[in-house]
Amino acid sequence: MLIAWAETVGPQTLIFVRNNLQLRRDFASGRKAVIGIRRDVRKGDITVSRLESACTYANELNILSSERLRSIIRNQSDLRPITRKSAPVIEHDNIRGAQYYASQGEELP
Repeated sequence: MLIAWAETVGPQTLIFVRNNLQLRRDFASGRKAVIGIRRDVRKGDITVSRLESACTYANELNILSSERLRSIIRNQSDLRPITRKSAPVIEHDNIRGAQYYASQGEELP
């Protein structure tokens, strides 16, 4: 029943619902979270398009919490681009590169 409802909303909502039902330690808490979200959609507190957008964002960040999903919708976090911080590339003489490791095979007897 919850899976069928999620399919009518969209593919990202379906993934979010399946993850909630399958990946949580306690099935009941996942079911409760999904029922609460469905109730909010039925009451009109959350639109289908906003739910699908928020589920896309939540799925990218592996979020399962319905409260965090509501926070994403409330703060419009899904409408902003996800910024991923990557470590800067460090280049100096002490770092071995591809050439070093390629030459290691040549030195073997």
